[in-house]
Amino acid sequence: EIASCLVGSEMCIRDRDCIVPVAPAFPVFTYARGNQSAGIAYKGADYRTFILGFPFESIQSETDRASIMAGILGFFTQK
Repeated sequence: EIASCLVGSEMCIRDRDCIVPVAPAFPVFTYARGNQSAGIAYKGADYRTFILGFPFESIQSETDRASIMAGILGFFTQK
């Protein structure tokens, strides 16, 4: 779950960005409401990129953050 406002922080997410991938980029996360892309990735011959439409630190569960970061790092390091 994504927090709207972080406890102890002045950062609040008023609007989440929906990102529409252009091929060959592809969606990696979707928002539950509206089924719109919350994150996209691209894997090219010479570089890779991964973009989220919300601040990573707004993911409330530490376990979820660790799992997602491991997946992102795996995406960048896989052969």
